[in-house]
Amino acid sequence: MQVKNYTPNPQLACAVIDELGGVTAVAEEMKLAAGSVGGWKTNGLPQSRYEFLKLKHPKLSAWSKFEV
Repeated sequence: MQVKNYTPNPQLACAVIDELGGVTAVAEEMKLAAGSVGGWKTNGLPQSRYEFLKLKHPKLSAWSKFEV
């Protein structure tokens, strides 16, 4: 799944992170540092992380709120 014309959206990142239980929960799930995940709240989800999370958690309400 490659999203064309993907633009990182900090609001989407915040909604996804919150819905998945917070920065620490997402960092543990993805085996990343919490600081990296926390940076998404400012910079938006990197495209590869967006694609991974959308495939793994397709039913999050955040996806429909912030269509990419």
